[in-house]
Amino acid sequence: MERNSNSLIMEQAEIKFEEEKSAFEIYDEQHPQIWKAFERFTFEAMKRGFKNYGAKSIIELIRWHTGVNAEFPEGFKISNNHAPDYARKFMRVHPEHDGYFRIKKLRKHRDKREQKSH
Repeated sequence: MERNSNSLIMEQAEIKFEEEKSAFEIYDEQHPQIWKAFERFTFEAMKRGFKNYGAKSIIELIRWHTGVNAEFPEGFKISNNHAPDYARKFMRVHPEHDGYFRIKKLRKHRDKREQKSH
């Protein structure tokens, strides 16, 4: 009996975890201009002939070559922590470019949640 109730608790916790938004999803919703710039700079890199590119490099381009930071005088900064998440989103939204960014595989539970969100 105890094992069954523990299994049920674990299943409920997993469902709750999958329903909650990740830090990236919240960040992405709050700052849609970063996603648009990420797409734009990635397509520009492709047009220039790059077969692969670094997501952190795209974030640096956004940081230094757009007005994104200027739009937030209260001190908003683009986080490098989300660079892999933007890369994954790009390849999910544009599956024809799967593999353009070299990224590590996500842990199983996070990968499931990310796939559900987009």
